[in-house]
Amino acid sequence: MKKLIRAFDHHIAAAGLSDGDRVTVRECKDALEHVVDMMKATPPRLKVMISGPMTGIPDFNRPLFNAVAAELEQQGFEVWNPATLPDCWSHEHYMSVTLQWVDEVDALYMLDGWEHSKGAVMEFDRILRGRIPVFHFQTLAAFRAALTRSKALSASLVNWPSVMEDHRHA
Repeated sequence: MKKLIRAFDHHIAAAGLSDGDRVTVRECKDALEHVVDMMKATPPRLKVMISGPMTGIPDFNRPLFNAVAAELEQQGFEVWNPATLPDCWSHEHYMSVTLQWVDEVDALYMLDGWEHSKGAVMEFDRILRGRIPVFHFQTLAAFRAALTRSKALSASLVNWPSVMEDHRHA
């Protein structure tokens, strides 16, 4: 909605109008057409949630989560970062929020050690339900953990050993 309002405001300013001006129906239609054109020209950004260990790590692993978030944002992703949530919640409350986020995002970015995190494992399992997920893995170790955890994910990869062998020799 904010994007729509910004686009409309941009059109109004470009037309030399202000909030107090009267406009014709034709001017309103022109403005809406301009906004629709702008919206079509800007593809939606892929929504990525960071998932990984937090509990038991100093500062809840926020420095790593925030560094990854900054990198992903710089690459043009819309980032959903659980490290931005308040400190005072129970683990159950965090999980109710992040599992809801999983239903909204397009991809998970799995940090190293995610497989040892109860919450990250729940997020990983949740995104596999009923859709084809997109994953980003911090390292090959995080990816291998995903293959070990999910037979469906492992089976979806075609000839994975030969791909890895080709990668090693490249």
